[in-house]
Amino acid sequence: VLDETIVAHLFKLASPEKSQEMLDFYISSTKGKIVPIMLALEKEDYEEIQRIAHMLKSSSANFGATLMSKTFKEIEDSIKNNKKEAVATICHQVEPIFSSTLEALKEFSS
Repeated sequence: VLDETIVAHLFKLASPEKSQEMLDFYISSTKGKIVPIMLALEKEDYEEIQRIAHMLKSSSANFGATLMSKTFKEIEDSIKNNKKEAVATICHQVEPIFSSTLEALKEFSS
């Protein structure tokens, strides 16, 4: 779920308060994009799904959330390859994967 080396490096670079602030920002910004990606899926707005997935792929990778980053890359690749059923399937996996990522981040930061 996490690349602990990346997460540890981020936490080492900043004070505990700043690390928590970065963690909170990642969590809130990611959480804030899950509903819009699902709404875009309902509207079959694949351009919007790809835009959000690209943004979250990068931010997740930067924060060491490797499974999240991989999932968003799969969404991007499925859209590029016009695999709409795969896009829907993967989008429905985002929330449970995000929950697992949250748990791992909370364990790491405590």
